[in-house]
Amino acid sequence: MSLSIIPLKVLESWPAPNYKDPPERGDELVIISAILSGIACAFLILRLYTRAIKRTFGLDDALIVIAWITTMGLIAVIDYAYKRWRFNRHVWDIEQKYWTGAAKFAIPAKALFSAASGFVRASILILYLRILGRSNVKWIRWALHFCIVVNVLALIVVFFMSVFTCIPLRAYWTLIPIPGAKCLYDGYVGLAASIFNNILDLVVTILPFPIVSKLNLPSKNRIALFFLFGLGFVATAAGCVRTYYVWYGFFVSYDQTWNCYPLLITAAVELNIGIVSKD
Repeated sequence: MSLSIIPLKVLESWPAPNYKDPPERGDELVIISAILSGIACAFLILRLYTRAIKRTFGLDDALIVIAWITTMGLIAVIDYAYKRWRFNRHVWDIEQKYWTGAAKFAIPAKALFSAASGFVRASILILYLRILGRSNVKWIRWALHFCIVVNVLALIVVFFMSVFTCIPLRAYWTLIPIPGAKCLYDGYVGLAASIFNNILDLVVTILPFPIVSKLNLPSKNRIALFFLFGLGFVATAAGCVRTYYVWYGFFVSYDQTWNCYPLLITAAVELNIGIVSKD
C-alpha cells in the first residue's frame, strides 16, 4: 500500500510497530467461506443435475458455473494469502518485506471478485429473462435488457480498473516509485465500484417481485419464489456492509489490512448467497 495517500495526522496516530507478537485476526474467514462454499456447491450440483435430466441447460447455468469457479478462485486466494501476507494484522504491524507480496495478492483478489459478482448478476438476469421475458409486461423486458447491458459494461470497466490500477502494472507493488507511473487510489476505485454494485444488485433483486405477485400460482409456490428471490436482499445487505468497510478502511482509519478482514467475509457471503439464490 502507498503511505503517501495517508494524512500525516493519521500516520502519527498509529502505534509503534509490533512484529513479535502483534494482535491477529482468527480463522473465522476460513471457516465461514468454507461453509458457505460447501452450501453453494451443493446447490449448484443439484441444479445442474436437475437441468441435465430435464435437458434445460441454458446460458444462465453456464454463467453461474463461471461465477462459481471465479468465486472459488477468490476464496482460495484469500484463504491462502491473508495470513501468508499478513492481511490478518494491523497495517503498522506488517514488516515491509511483505508489502510487495500483499500488493500482488490484492490484484487477483480484486479481479476475481469483480468477475464473480458480475457473472452472478448476469446469470440471474438471464434467468429472469427466460422466466419473465415472456410476460405481457413490456417494461420488464426493457428493464432486463437494460440491466444486462449495464452489467456487462460494469463488469468490463471494474475488472480492468481493478487489474490496471497502475500504469505500468508493476508500479502497484514496487516500494520505490517508478518515474512517470500513474496510479489510481484503491479507495476511490473500490468505493465507487461497491456503491454501483449495491445499486445494481438492489435493482436486480426487486425486478421480479411485481411480476411474480401477478402470476397465477398456488400460494405455496408464490411464497417459495418470493423467498428465493428475497435471498438477493441478504446478498445486497452483505454488499452494503462490505462497502462500509471499504470506506472506513480506505478513508477513515487507513488500516486497510485489518479492515480488509470483515470486508473479505462479507464478500464471501455476498457471492455465495448470490449463487444459492440463483439455484
